[in-house]
Amino acid sequence: MSISNIEEKLEIAKDRLLELDREESLIEESTPSESTTPESTTTKESGKIVVFSDVSLERYCKFRGEGKLKKANIYIRLVEGEIITYKMLSSAHGFVAQELASDLKIWSNRQLNVISEQDIITSDNSKYCADVIAEPRQIPPPAPREAQPTIIIEVAKSETLSSLNDLTADYFSASTQTNSTQ
Repeated sequence: MSISNIEEKLEIAKDRLLELDREESLIEESTPSESTTPESTTTKESGKIVVFSDVSLERYCKFRGEGKLKKANIYIRLVEGEIITYKMLSSAHGFVAQELASDLKIWSNRQLNVISEQDIITSDNSKYCADVIAEPRQIPPPAPREAQPTIIIEVAKSETLSSLNDLTADYFSASTQTNSTQ
């Protein structure tokens, strides 16, 4: 697998995310009578923007570590060998995620380990970055490959509900590993 033209492909992905965000803003600004029409209540497309295909987990981890994403200001994940982008970095997103993480930690009376921007390996060729995860403080921790109770929070504005729903089965599969269970 060759990851070439990185900057160009990331810029195209960023432009597409901005376009989807503008479309969403137009729908939100529509009048109440307009918002009940079938056109404005159905999703026209999945919102899935593939940046690269046929990518191994190892290559994806190396790509994420190269730092080229910081310039593009986008979030990516590896889904079944495809690097997809699904949302833009924003201060509003960061604020909401941080507030939820803080509230969750306080609510649990500090009995949960709450982590923001946590990488989660969901299969041999899929790796997601959850906005917030919370796992109970356990002594001793669960054995390797043993299920760990986990709360996962995703904060989304332009990412579609179908995209978020697709994550659910992967997040809670038996093969899913967070850093604390790897």
